[in-house]
Amino acid sequence: MLPRIGVTTSLNRTDRGELEQRLDLRYVHAVERAGGLPLVVPMLESEAAAEAFAGLLDGLVVTGGPAVLDRLLEGRAAAHYRRRCLRRWHRWLV
Repeated sequence: MLPRIGVTTSLNRTDRGELEQRLDLRYVHAVERAGGLPLVVPMLESEAAAEAFAGLLDGLVVTGGPAVLDRLLEGRAAAHYRRRCLRRWHRWLV
């Protein structure tokens, strides 16, 4: 059985102002080439769901994303919300 490796997504705002998760396909291919089974990690609503999902994984790739530059590119309120979501989700996973 291949090791199940979670690959996190980035949280982005669409042209319509909605939030969506995105994943660069290169991460998926890299995990596969390394012998793993890549599983896209969704940003779930509850800690219980996050813990259950994390229990399925043998490893985790945290990809980063646009949240790194939030303060440079967007207003503080949007940046704070995105960082809070990402921090909470990554804390639950780890």
